[in-house]
Amino acid sequence: MELTARRKDIIKNITIIFLIIMLVLTFFSSTIMNRSLPEVAAQYAYSGQITTSVRANGTTTANENYQVILEEGRIIHSVEVRRGDKVNAGDLLFTLEEGESTELREAEDQLTKAEQDYKKWQMTSNAEIADKEREIQYKTEDLAKIKARGINSTVDTSEQEKEIKELEKQLGIYKRADAALSLDLTKAALDAAELALEAAEDDYEQKSEAYNELKGTQTGSSPEQLESQLLSSDRDIEDREVNLARQQQKYEEQQSTHAELLENRKKLEQQVKSAESIYNSYAGDQFIIESQIASNQGTISRLTSLPSLTEEETLELAQARGNLSYYQALLSSTMSEQSEAQADLNRAKSEYSANESAISQAEAQLETMAQTIEDQTRTLERAKSDRAAIAARLEKLLSQPSQDELDAELDAAQALMRAAEDVREDAQEVYADAQSAYNAAKSAYESAKQNGRSTDTVYTREQLEKLIVSTELELEHAREALEDLKDSSNNYTDGYSNYTAYVEAITAQQRTIEGLKTDLARTREEHALEEPTYLDAIARAKESVERISETVGSNEIFAKVSGTINNIAVSAGQEIKSQTVLAEIEQADRGYSVELTMTTEQSKRIAVGQAATILYYWGTTPEATVESIKPSQSDPQNSRIVTLTLNGDITAGQNFTFSLGERSANYDNVVPSSAIREDSNGKFVLVVEAKNTPIGNRYTAVRRDVDVIAEDDTNTAVSGLTGGEFVITTSQTPISAGQQVRLSDN
Repeated sequence: MELTARRKDIIKNITIIFLIIMLVLTFFSSTIMNRSLPEVAAQYAYSGQITTSVRANGTTTANENYQVILEEGRIIHSVEVRRGDKVNAGDLLFTLEEGESTELREAEDQLTKAEQDYKKWQMTSNAEIADKEREIQYKTEDLAKIKARGINSTVDTSEQEKEIKELEKQLGIYKRADAALSLDLTKAALDAAELALEAAEDDYEQKSEAYNELKGTQTGSSPEQLESQLLSSDRDIEDREVNLARQQQKYEEQQSTHAELLENRKKLEQQVKSAESIYNSYAGDQFIIESQIASNQGTISRLTSLPSLTEEETLELAQARGNLSYYQALLSSTMSEQSEAQADLNRAKSEYSANESAISQAEAQLETMAQTIEDQTRTLERAKSDRAAIAARLEKLLSQPSQDELDAELDAAQALMRAAEDVREDAQEVYADAQSAYNAAKSAYESAKQNGRSTDTVYTREQLEKLIVSTELELEHAREALEDLKDSSNNYTDGYSNYTAYVEAITAQQRTIEGLKTDLARTREEHALEEPTYLDAIARAKESVERISETVGSNEIFAKVSGTINNIAVSAGQEIKSQTVLAEIEQADRGYSVELTMTTEQSKRIAVGQAATILYYWGTTPEATVESIKPSQSDPQNSRIVTLTLNGDITAGQNFTFSLGERSANYDNVVPSSAIREDSNGKFVLVVEAKNTPIGNRYTAVRRDVDVIAEDDTNTAVSGLTGGEFVITTSQTPISAGQQVRLSDN
């Protein structure tokens, strides 16, 4: 009996031990299996708002750049600005080497030539018109004579009178040509005398300058004074070099500090991103925990409302209450950790902002120090240049000959100056005589011009003299022949022999006069059309002279507009040609613009005048507005160019990301964009489905096909869900539909 009892106790103990071992193995098998499953994060699909927009990147360009152009060929002495410098109208940009402007001289020559061409044309035109008017006057006078003579002629003298008239005209032509030739010769003599006078005056001026310069050397600074100035200049240069070296050392130290701040920026950016990630992780955990609390509270409410519970429902209720207590405690811990994460995030952002302020301050100090170094370097160079000038003067003074030799050289220079003065006075007399001769020839020409027409035939002076003599002789013989013809008949009357001849003579003369008037009107019209050509040439030449004169006479080039130096095309010591662009000034007051390329469908969501949002910009965000939408030249059917105007603290060359055409709408099912997956069958999401088992809940990833309706940066609105699905957003390892998973909070 005792043996049987002991056997029963042994069997009972073995059974209990077996059950305990099985329970432990069951618990650990569940834990091991759960740990081997892929961990996923999930959240419920919800009803919410999606804001869609078109995003594009673009680089700013200035609406207007002012080009600094030099109108003359010169040598650049120094460049006073650097790229990126802000300048105001009137600020010094460049200095030029000393030198004459060949462009101005050429422009003035062009103006003189244009004015002379116009005067020559006027003289020729007026002479031609005067000749034609005079011819009409002669013909009109002849018509009056024809009418006065009547029809009572006994002797026909018309041929003789016509011959006399032609000879008188020919004589007038020869005399006019002779006067014009004399005028040209005297004008050439006058021009030569003027050139000689200018050369004599220039020579006298040079001799005077040489004499005065030589005379000034005898009353200049002494060697002792120059040596004192040189010593003072050396000390000044030494002090400036020491100050410059100190300033450069401070600049290098500031550069090092700036580099450290930039390196610290990367670390702080990473800290901010890490803190944001941790904070967002706790926020996501809080959402999941609250979802679990709500789910267990719903289970408890549902089961406690039942009149009686089955064994399974009692177990489910106990498990729900245990889960509720667990998640409530976990929520409290998570919120505490989230609060600490928020504090860490705020602290990281504060450190980043402080570092950014330090970077801005360091950059401003670097810019100020760089400008100071540049100014001190420029001042040091000037001081060295002044010292070199003093040294040169001292060397020249020390190398000068004795006082007797200087006096002899001064006397020789004075003699040369007086000789040049005598030559100048002689040239002035020659010029005055040439001027008088020219005025006399001009008066003679004006007188001869009244009685003769101009001719295109070119004569020599000898030919004209012979032609004038022979024509005067022929004219005298013709007049004598006419008188003889009149004297041959005692009853001579001046008239026509019959009416028909009388009428024909009048008609022919009137026809000739009308033809001459028509020719005169045509000539005046042609001249009226030609005159603007000469006037335009004069206007263009004057404009060129005025434009070049604005810079000539000064060795400094100043800014005419305010803005930022965008480009410098020359350097010190460079020889440049006229019309060379020295620099470009970006005019900030004219604004900036950006061109964005997008599809035709995207452009339909944008309108002219619409505001655009600038993303990812630190500091005061500039304002952007859509100015125009035009087809792209490369693909006008499918692409559009959207131009934006920008206002704010910006410069050309900055790259921005823009958001345009924003539209907001409410949707029934919104999920994180990371939950959207796609394969050959289309887009889908994986949702978590739970199943109760004796050892706890089991979770399976189930596929749900969806269609994307709208999306923004983080969320996507879909169709194909019934609402309330627990959608998987992320997973530690790749998963597929039907695969068992574990939630990240288990």
